[in-house]
Amino acid sequence: MPYRTICILLGIVALASLSGCKLFTHNEPIGFERERLELDSDTDRGFPVGDLDPRNLGSQLMVLIRRAPNSVQARQSYAEAEAKFQNASSLQERQRRRAFRKAADGFLDAAKEWPESELEQDALFMAAESYFFADDYPEASDLFERVATEYPYNRHTDLINARRFRIAQYWLAIVKNKGEGPFSVNITDHQRPWRDSRGHSLRIFDKIRIDDPRGKLADDATLAAANSYFESKNYYLADEYYEDLRSSFLNSEHQFMAHYLGVQAKLRSYRGPEYSGAVLDDAEKLVKQIWRQFPVDADKRREELNKTWAEIRHKQAERDWWTAKFYERQKAYGSAKYQYAQIMKKYDDTGFAQEAKLAYARISDRPDVFEVPFAWIEDYVPTTKKATPLVAVHPTATDTIRR
Repeated sequence: MPYRTICILLGIVALASLSGCKLFTHNEPIGFERERLELDSDTDRGFPVGDLDPRNLGSQLMVLIRRAPNSVQARQSYAEAEAKFQNASSLQERQRRRAFRKAADGFLDAAKEWPESELEQDALFMAAESYFFADDYPEASDLFERVATEYPYNRHTDLINARRFRIAQYWLAIVKNKGEGPFSVNITDHQRPWRDSRGHSLRIFDKIRIDDPRGKLADDATLAAANSYFESKNYYLADEYYEDLRSSFLNSEHQFMAHYLGVQAKLRSYRGPEYSGAVLDDAEKLVKQIWRQFPVDADKRREELNKTWAEIRHKQAERDWWTAKFYERQKAYGSAKYQYAQIMKKYDDTGFAQEAKLAYARISDRPDVFEVPFAWIEDYVPTTKKATPLVAVHPTATDTIRR
C-alpha cells in the first residue's frame, strides 16, 4: 500500500476517534427478550494503539462504514414479520406461499438491523421457517445452516436439524422417483436445488452430523447417508458410514441395521479373488458379532443371515482356490498343495473342499519345488548383482572386509 494512502487512512481513523465516535465498542450479544441499554450507551473500549497498525486498517474501515445497529427498528420489523407469519397460515396455498415469503423478507430486514444479537438469531431462524412453509426448501436450508453455523448449539438446534433432515429426505425421494442425471438442471421447481439434489441431501446429512454430533438426529443422518450411498451402489462409502455408525453411536437404535447392512456393503465392495480378501474377513466377523450382540433380531433374519454366511464362505474358498491354481500354474507345487490342504480343512462346508481334494491328489507326486532345466548354467552367466561380504559387518562400521 502506498505511503500516502496509509497516511490518509490513519488520519480518518484518528479523526473518528477524536470526534468521540462510538464505533469502537465491545459488541457483546444482547438478549432479545431481556431489557438492556441501547447499543449507543455501551461502554466505549477506547482507541488502542493497535488500531493504528496498517495491518488492521482494513477491519477498522469496515467498522467505520458498517451500518450502526438499530434495536428499535429491529424489534419493529420483527413484530411486523411475525404478524405476517401468523396470518399466512390461514390463507390458501398460493396466497400462503406469497405471505410466508413476505414474512421471510421482514425477518431478514430485522436481522440486518441488529446484527450479532439474539434477535438476529431468532429472526434468521424465523426467516428460514417462513421459507420452509412457503416450500422454498433451498432458501430454507441455506438459512437453517447459517443459524447453525453462526450460533452453534442455539435453542433452535433440535428443530433446525429436524427441518433439514426432512428437506434432505424429500430431495432424495424426488431423485428416487423421478431420477436425476449428472447434467440435469432444475429451473422450474422452487422446492429443489437448481442441480444435484442428491448431493445437496448428502451434504445436509453430513452437516447435521458435524454441527450437532450428539444430537437426536446425528445417528439418523449417518444411517440415511449410508443407505443413500448403498442405493447408488457406492458400496465403499456406504461401508464407511455404516462403520462410523457402529463405532460412534453405540446406543443408537440403528445398531443392528448398521451391522447387517454393513455386511452387505462389504460383500458388494469385494472385487474378486484377484484382490484383497480383507472385506470378506471383516464381513465374517460382523456376522458372528450380529449373532452374539443381537440374537433376537438375528433370529428374525435367520434365513437371510445363513445365506449371507454361505456367500462369505464361498467367496473366501474361491479366493484360496484361485491362489492355489495360480501356484499350480507356476509349478510351485509345494505352495499349491498347502493351499489345497487349507481349503479342505477350512472350507469343508463348501463345494471347493472336494475340488481341492481332487486337485491335491493330482499333484501329490509332483516335487514341491520345480527344478528349472539347466539351472546350473546361471552360475556361469555374468551378473551385475553385487556380491555380499562373507563376514557380516555392522551398518555403522567404517571398515569393510573384502575377500
